[in-house]
Amino acid sequence: MEVERLAWVTEVAREARNLSPFAQAEASSYLPSDQHGSYGPLAAIDGALETAWVEGAADAGVGQSLSLRFPEEIVVDRVALSVGYDASDALWAANNRIKRATLVFSSGQQRVAELSDARGLQTIDVGGIATASVTLMIDEVYAGQSANDTCVAELEVWGRTQ
Repeated sequence: MEVERLAWVTEVAREARNLSPFAQAEASSYLPSDQHGSYGPLAAIDGALETAWVEGAADAGVGQSLSLRFPEEIVVDRVALSVGYDASDALWAANNRIKRATLVFSSGQQRVAELSDARGLQTIDVGGIATASVTLMIDEVYAGQSANDTCVAELEVWGRTQ
């Protein structure tokens, strides 16, 4: 990975920013690395749609989760999500994609999101929730053509520090 830009921050940002790079990513399960790549939770916050977290359950992954834990409480305005393996049309179609998910915040609040079966980032407005973590729970999937693995290419948490 190559750094494109560095910026000094001297005060709390007034606009929402993607805070995912500052989080610790954890998952309930994931596939082991192979000759094609690594599928752990860090792949979902690396800024690349060509990589993905791939849950490692024996079934379609309903009930599996991906969590981002922040070093301090933040205020989340929206979450952006690429709901499948977005590296190519073929990988997109082959694997399961998230159809419905629940976002769980450390404050106890939850938001259910209905997602389109479409490549690219989809945005979920959550309305300014103060939290130290965001967990994405898989509730329902669009079935893949040849694999029963559910993938998330990117999970972006847009918000502000307090």
